Amino acid sequence: MYGSHSAHNDRTFFWNWLEKNRPGQWKWFLDHTVPYDKKVGNTIVHDRKPINSKHRGDEVEYNELKEM
Repeated sequence: MYGSHSAHNDRTFFWNWLEKNRPGQWKWFLDHTVPYDKKVGNTIVHDRKPINSKHRGDEVEYNELKEM
């Protein structure tokens, strides 16, 4: 359906889609990650990584996202 436009293949497309279509989940993502830059080959990629906070468990966090 989306071809190369998936979260795994095109992070920017997915983040834009998430912000537009799932604002609650987008806010959760922003609240639980911090921006950072990483070098991939000769390119600097803007990314986000999890904040160093206690992980409450995948099932708990998944259920919170489903409720948004």
